[in-house]
Amino acid sequence: MVQTLLMGAFFMGSLPLLYLFFRKRRAFPRLAIGFLAASVVVRHQASCSAVTAAIWIAYFVRSRRVAATFVT
Repeated sequence: MVQTLLMGAFFMGSLPLLYLFFRKRRAFPRLAIGFLAASVVVRHQASCSAVTAAIWIAYFVRSRRVAATFVT
């Protein structure tokens, strides 16, 4: 029951991220990093989630392409 509620919350939390992504808003990379970090804390397969999140977070932080895309 609790896991179902958490996954529902993650789904609802992903909707604003989709909007920010397609609108290329500056807030997207920061919120995506928070979303990925939260998913590591909540999921039971923490090792797999942690590796995936670490790769994507590093990409969002260091990528010139991300900095150039999400400027508005």
